[in-house]
Amino acid sequence: MSTQAGKRLGLLVCKPEAVQRLSEPLEQCGWVISRSVVLADGQLDTDNGAGLFESVNAIVVDLDGADNRQLDHLNELVSAEVLPVLFNDSSQDSHWSQRLNDKLTEVISATDLTVSKVQARYDGSNDIPLKRDQQVQAETDTHNMSGNVWLLSGSLGGPEALREFFSALSPGLPVSFIVMQRIAKEHIDVLAKHLRHYTDYSVSAMHGASVLYDGAVLLVADGSCFSIDSRHRLLPDTVSPCDHVYDEMMAVLAERYGANASAIVFSAIGEDGVAGCRKILASGGRVWLQEDLTSYFDRLADEYDGDRFDVAASVVLAQRLNALYE
Repeated sequence: MSTQAGKRLGLLVCKPEAVQRLSEPLEQCGWVISRSVVLADGQLDTDNGAGLFESVNAIVVDLDGADNRQLDHLNELVSAEVLPVLFNDSSQDSHWSQRLNDKLTEVISATDLTVSKVQARYDGSNDIPLKRDQQVQAETDTHNMSGNVWLLSGSLGGPEALREFFSALSPGLPVSFIVMQRIAKEHIDVLAKHLRHYTDYSVSAMHGASVLYDGAVLLVADGSCFSIDSRHRLLPDTVSPCDHVYDEMMAVLAERYGANASAIVFSAIGEDGVAGCRKILASGGRVWLQEDLTSYFDRLADEYDGDRFDVAASVVLAQRLNALYE
C-alpha cells in the first residue's frame, strides 16, 4: 500500500464550515480527504453517506455544534464501523494539526484492519466485531471525595448547555457531578466523548457500578435509576421502575448527601424534577435553574428565595459554582 493510500480520511461533521476547517490543515500534513459528510437535522445531507467509509483508513468526527438528533445519528454511523475513529476537539491552536496528525498515524499503525477487510464487511462476510472503549472504574481509595455532589439534568438542548457549563467551569473543584440527560443508553458514550473536549474533569458513562469522587462526571442515560452506597458508588437499579426519574434520583441524592447535595436543571420535559428540586432544597442543598425553563419550574421561583436558589444562564451558573468552591 502506498503512503498516500494509507492516509485516506473520512470526515463526519455537524456544521458545513467544519469541512474546510478540518480539511486544510490535514491536507497540509499529507492526508487525503476521501469523503466529507455533513449531518443536517440529524440526517445525511448527501447521497454519498452510504459509502462514506468504504475506502478510508480512519474517520475524524467533529462534534462541534451537535444537537441531540445529530448525536443520535452520529452514534449510529460510528457504531457500525470497525475503523479507527477520532473525535476532534474544536479548539484548534497552533499545534492542533500536528497532534491530530500524530494521533491518526498512531492509531492507523496500531490497527490491523485493511481496506479489503472493510470492503468484505460491506459484502456481508467476514464480519468484524466492534472494538469499544474500556470504561475506567475509579477506586474509592485512590481519589478524594468531599461529598459535594451536583446532579445536572437536561432534555432537549441539554448537550449544548452542558458544553457551555463545563467550558466555563474551573478545574480542580472539590465537586462530583451526576449528569442525567434524556439520551438513550446506547448513545450515552457519544455524549461522554463530546464533553471530554470541553473539560479537564473525568467524564464517563455509567454502564454499571460507578464511583463518585471529586472531579468525576458520571453520565446517566434516560430512564436509568440508581442508588448510592456508603462507598459513594452509584449502583444501577434494574428492578424498580422510574416514572419520574429526575424526581426520584434527586430524592436519592438528598437522602444520601443532605446539604451537600445540589442540582442544576438545564432543560426539562413537563414537571419531572420539580418535586426533586424541593427535596434538595428541603435537605439544605442548592437548586439552580437555567433561564427559560417550563412553567412548572416557575413555581419554584415563587416559593424559594435566597442564596440556595438561583436562575441564570449556563455560563453564569458555572461561574457561580467556581466562586462557591474556589
